[in-house]
Amino acid sequence: MNRNNFPFRPASFPFFYGWVIVGCGVIATLASIPGQTMGVGVFTDHLLATWDVSRNNISLAYMIGTITSSFLLPYAGVALDKLGTRVMMVISAFGLSLSMIFLSHIDQWSNYAANPSILKAMLCLTLAFLLVRFWGQGCLALVGRVAIGKWFNRKRGIATAAAGAFTAFGFNGGGYFLNFLVEEFTWRGTCIILSLSLGLGVSFIAWFFLRDTPEGCGLHMDGAEEDPSFVEDPLHAIRKEFTRKEAAKTLSFWAFSLALALQGLIVTALTFHLVDLSAEMGISRDDAFSIFWPYMPFIALTTTFITGWLSDRIPLKYLLYTQIITLTLGITATLWLNTPLGYAIAVFGYGASGGHFGTLVTVVWPRFYGRLHLGAISGLNMSIMVFASAIGPIFFSVIQSYTHSYREAIAMSAILPVCLLVISVKADNPQMRYLDSQED
Repeated sequence: MNRNNFPFRPASFPFFYGWVIVGCGVIATLASIPGQTMGVGVFTDHLLATWDVSRNNISLAYMIGTITSSFLLPYAGVALDKLGTRVMMVISAFGLSLSMIFLSHIDQWSNYAANPSILKAMLCLTLAFLLVRFWGQGCLALVGRVAIGKWFNRKRGIATAAAGAFTAFGFNGGGYFLNFLVEEFTWRGTCIILSLSLGLGVSFIAWFFLRDTPEGCGLHMDGAEEDPSFVEDPLHAIRKEFTRKEAAKTLSFWAFSLALALQGLIVTALTFHLVDLSAEMGISRDDAFSIFWPYMPFIALTTTFITGWLSDRIPLKYLLYTQIITLTLGITATLWLNTPLGYAIAVFGYGASGGHFGTLVTVVWPRFYGRLHLGAISGLNMSIMVFASAIGPIFFSVIQSYTHSYREAIAMSAILPVCLLVISVKADNPQMRYLDSQED
């Protein structure tokens, strides 16, 4: 029996089953929030209160755990290509579920009350960050993006935009919602709630609804009658299936990867230290979390639909330009976050660049390099982004400890996007270059 037809046949649906896959991708991405920075950031001050460790120490543990998870993600990408998105999402949901249980009892595993030790605390914190970052920010987010990328070609941009309509609100409101749960049920209770939701709910949805490829279900991408990957349109034609090694040799891979990684580095650093940063700026904790709700989601959502629609029609490097420019606006405006104008520009910059990020991170890899090794290529990109997100908080923390302000770190970060604009000029689709070489 074809396992893709159990417990039902996707081909029997009255509409293209790829749209169900979009829903699964959204759920996978939203389920990754406890492992994303806005999720971890909600627990940071509670973890600081649990032990007598400094903010620098917890930032160091976060960095080491996240960097270690980034080294594992390329292997997770290879496993994704072998196991498929369905199996990988079930495994990842259970992995993050168990990680949240570990986090909820993190101070009890070694009986710290009777034997306090900063070293033991650091080891447990590092392991906890490694687990939640690998299974959450890494594997679940990776599955969500790859799943959508495998089921669409010419409509990949609009499918990504449809997914972004939900993930934009979920991500920008995630920190606010988790903060609410912590205040209502304590941080330990919130970990247990998240664990049950992931282990019982998300894993079942993945097993029941998710499928790896349309071809395995007797379908074609976009719901077409024939395979739409071999088309005359140079924007969507797939003439070569690049391996991860081949993709890593192209300038386009690094131009997009570094721009997406920079987004993660900056947003992760700001989110991780959001409470402390808001205090420096003279902003309350609630006002700090309100940065992500409700204005930024609307900007991100609007941008996602615009970029999703455009990505099906124009070269992706033009969207890369605007992603870098809007990110630069957000970073610069953070220096004046306590003013109405600075707040508005920051919300717009981060919202718009986040909308670009959500589109590009899903669309660019299958468009440029094909689907055969999509998990491995996306896993390498994810590894780079996670590595960047790991060094962001410790970078900001160290600068703050020496200068007693986050402003210097923010100002230094605003310089980096300008450098990426230079190399992004050459970030063309490798498929087009391959076509040109074949014609020659």
